[in-house]
Amino acid sequence: MTLERRVIMAAELLADCAERERAIFEAAWNAGYRAGFEAGHQVGHERAHNELAQDWAAMAREVRGTARYLDLETRRWGPGGRKCFADPRPGDYPGEQASKRGAA
Repeated sequence: MTLERRVIMAAELLADCAERERAIFEAAWNAGYRAGFEAGHQVGHERAHNELAQDWAAMAREVRGTARYLDLETRRWGPGGRKCFADPRPGDYPGEQASKRGAA
């Protein structure tokens, strides 16, 4: 075997080793990236779940002390609810006609 042929074979062997090394490095990097991404994804979901649970607990504490729906509707629309909202109430201005009738 000639020296040239030996040099060529050695270069081919080194190229094969470098290609194999690059493939191993790429596979390891991809596996590490995937593992890190999945771990980060899981941690992110856990944190979001915990934040939502804390927010819901805070809202529940606020709502627990408030009035019932019926009380809120009575405050909003007055006695009788929505259907009686436009009805006259005690203390309302009776209008000009009523005040003229009372003066006569």
